[in-house]
Amino acid sequence: MLQEEVVANESGVSRRRVVAGVAWSLPVIATAIAAPAAAASGTLSLALGQVGSITFTKQGVQGQGQIRHGQGPANLDIQNTTGIAQTITVGIVPAVNSGSVRAGIAIKALDGATVLAPVFDAAYISTATITIAGDQLVSRGVSFQYVEGNGQSAPIAGQVYTFTMTITGPSITPLVIPNITMTI
Repeated sequence: MLQEEVVANESGVSRRRVVAGVAWSLPVIATAIAAPAAAASGTLSLALGQVGSITFTKQGVQGQGQIRHGQGPANLDIQNTTGIAQTITVGIVPAVNSGSVRAGIAIKALDGATVLAPVFDAAYISTATITIAGDQLVSRGVSFQYVEGNGQSAPIAGQVYTFTMTITGPSITPLVIPNITMTI
């Protein structure tokens, strides 16, 4: 009879079989839980692309006489291999002329990315937020806009304004681009 009990227990559910089944399934569950985290890993990196002649359009105004020219980044090289959209912040600080700032610039558009309207503070420092889709390895054209200081003396033709742009985001080394210029 003892042999019949052993045969009956082997074909049914026993505590030993449940414990063995749980032990074998734990590595599978752990792998399944780790997979989404691995899929979301990757990198977000930014680099300065081509530098050259750029154009600034007056904020909110299009048309003749509202264009300024200068030197700066014509594009940014963006690598987002995280698989998810990432948000970066672009801050642009103007140089001070004769103790007062008379102009500010901001990112107007970045090809293929969502750019929220920039905000200018009282010193004409601009901040813009840009969302970059996941899984992109591209060079994107960038365009700029400018504002003139309210209540300031009119800009003098030929005057050059200098700006420094800093780009920050999650888990990236800030990208600092000095000596962006705009000529009146």
